[in-house]
Amino acid sequence: MQGTTEFIAPRVTLAGRGTTAKLGEYLVPRGFTTSSVLVVVDDHLRDNEAYLRLERGLRRAELSPTVIGGLGTEPDDGRIDEAAERARGVDYAYVIGVGGGSVMDAAKMLAVLVRNGGGAADWVGPIEPPGGIAPLAFVPSTCGTGAEVTRAAMVTVGGAKRISVSSRYPGGHVVLDPGILDGLPAAVIASTGLDALAHAAEAMMSKDRSWSTVRNSVSAIESLVANIEAAVRGDRDALEECFYASHAAGLALNAGVQLGHSVAYCIANVVHVPHGIASGLALPYCIAYNSRALDGSSTGKVLSRAVTGGLGDTLSDASASLDGLLSRLSMPRSLSDLGISASVAQGMADTCYGDYPRPANPAPLLLASLRDLFAAMHAGDLQAAFSASPGAGDGA
Repeated sequence: MQGTTEFIAPRVTLAGRGTTAKLGEYLVPRGFTTSSVLVVVDDHLRDNEAYLRLERGLRRAELSPTVIGGLGTEPDDGRIDEAAERARGVDYAYVIGVGGGSVMDAAKMLAVLVRNGGGAADWVGPIEPPGGIAPLAFVPSTCGTGAEVTRAAMVTVGGAKRISVSSRYPGGHVVLDPGILDGLPAAVIASTGLDALAHAAEAMMSKDRSWSTVRNSVSAIESLVANIEAAVRGDRDALEECFYASHAAGLALNAGVQLGHSVAYCIANVVHVPHGIASGLALPYCIAYNSRALDGSSTGKVLSRAVTGGLGDTLSDASASLDGLLSRLSMPRSLSDLGISASVAQGMADTCYGDYPRPANPAPLLLASLRDLFAAMHAGDLQAAFSASPGAGDGA
């Protein structure tokens, strides 16, 4: 297997109920002249007991937290820049992101902005900030994003999703405390779980996959498929399994997301839906789009068996199984389900081709094929998505 030889993971991962209380012990500054830490938190977590244990643990370690909230569910560059203005002027030993993927991404951007000039929009694309990036720690609060271990930070600029990339974003410290999931709504469990499933499946398909990413992908897919429905129904043990699986899916993203997330960003540019709903909707169609490049390969078989619980060997089996999962979770399964018209869907195909290329996607992103794919997604026609599939060797 060829692919990525570099695999980035946190230096320290604390896992288990109650572990938020221990983070402060690990963040006692070593070589720093400051005890200040910047905590970026989802507003709905401020009364969560696991989060309160985190704050108490920081103070026991004689760390002085400055808490930033008010970022909303999808922080854009304006909100991040406002937060940066409030936070600048302090030498922070760490920036700690506590929350879902958007808040952890905001923490990544703030770790840049507290040490450098400009705003969030100035730090998109691959970055090497001259002032460096403040050390980061993360406490994820959903069972889906994997943002605590990825090199990417997504930020909305001018209404469109943009990506900032740095190998220094993956946290030096990650806390996986299932207690922080207490009270998580079923709709959020479903959405974020689907996002994690998309991460693992897309990483599995990536041309940059490696032994390490594939093993994490398989583990995450098998656990999510087996547990997400029970987690949505309120099974606490199943929810914990999804939580840990989302972390494994994030580690798999050393190989990167592929076409499915390009589609999800195009959806987000048109309608406001949770990212996990968009990426979950896209996944069966994007597996279909990649079918001619992967069907019959060992990767295609391993992916299908993971998705189907060992019951199928083809990507048609995998795509149908995922479509059934979306149906059982009462999730949208077509662009028309989201109120998107056929003409808008065709414009989205052009945006996908022009704005969100994926060179590591197993099948090339061809404009004509993408237009066929988006037409299939609008109609909810998985078979048409298979017909849209170009081969791996087709020209760009």
